[in-house]
Amino acid sequence: MGGRLVLKLPKYVSAFADRHGKTRYRFRKSDLKTYFPKCNYPSPEFDDELASWLNQKTEPDFIRAINKRGSIDELLTKYISSSSFQGNDITKSKKKAILQKFCDKENEHHIRQGERPAATCPFYVIDKYVTERSIKRPDRSGGPEAANRARKVLLGMFRYAIKLGIRTDNPVELVDPIPSNGEGYHCWSEEEIAQYQKKHSIGTTARLAFDLMLWTAKRPTDASQIKKSNIDGKYLIGTDGKTSKTWAISIAPDLQKSMDAMPLNNHDYMILSERGEPFSPKGFGNKMAGWCDAAGLSDRCRGHGLRKACMRRLAEAGATQQQLKAISLHSNDREVTTYVKKANQRKLAENAIDILANNFGDLANLKL
Repeated sequence: MGGRLVLKLPKYVSAFADRHGKTRYRFRKSDLKTYFPKCNYPSPEFDDELASWLNQKTEPDFIRAINKRGSIDELLTKYISSSSFQGNDITKSKKKAILQKFCDKENEHHIRQGERPAATCPFYVIDKYVTERSIKRPDRSGGPEAANRARKVLLGMFRYAIKLGIRTDNPVELVDPIPSNGEGYHCWSEEEIAQYQKKHSIGTTARLAFDLMLWTAKRPTDASQIKKSNIDGKYLIGTDGKTSKTWAISIAPDLQKSMDAMPLNNHDYMILSERGEPFSPKGFGNKMAGWCDAAGLSDRCRGHGLRKACMRRLAEAGATQQQLKAISLHSNDREVTTYVKKANQRKLAENAIDILANNFGDLANLKL
């Protein structure tokens, strides 16, 4: 019987293909930290590396790095356990992932950045990392916004190093922010909204997910977690995942139609996966991207842009700053301004002139 010979992997070893299609290996065991070997399989060196990882007597590189006093790895461990590491669980998870990527980045000598002494890490190492993050990749990762988020998170970690007395300076301060258009997530246009609605009719999960974001201005992470038990009469109520603020928003007629059109089920969550389970934040983001792609929209159209679209519509309809903040839960006017930049200038100007005309009329006919 013909075919390619498939090598049987040792216990605790699994294989996977990286984004370049190259086969990689990992060591996984419940009581040990996952490790990615540096040697090729099969080879005696690979076997030695596996044995070293299992018996812990001659520690592999990553264990030595964790235990190395004064390393960036140690700084990261202390930082994420401190009161300086702030945010909700989702925010903390994202910040930790960014910092871990920096630590796992290898230099030209195949030495992890995390093994460097935190006290002497030069700014150009961080500058190079931030610059690399600014490049937009085919998988949609990277870009100026991602680079600046990485810079901001690294700034916080090395600020904590100063508090610990490890450093007297913050090398990240010397890294210039990456220029961007400052708009962040793309704000959906009315044409893009109509295109999505044409593809995904009411009664589908894709449409309900869309309407929950468009008519509440909720972030995708919050919209995916809205439950039937969050309905309180004509309102949706809940707690904001990012700010922990409580909120109550009237259910718009179009959103009510979308909710009423969904097939009956016994689950409390409104948005469910094909397996009948709630989405994880990352899983929902990926699914929403797929629904947008199916509608023929550009890869700029993503869930968070619907939050901006809702704010844009409110601004064009003449909502006050206080009304906008009541929906978005932003604390100040500057944050709201970022979300309503795409409000149609012509529409806003038309509303403004209507206000002038209705309140002042023909001054020439006024009796003084």
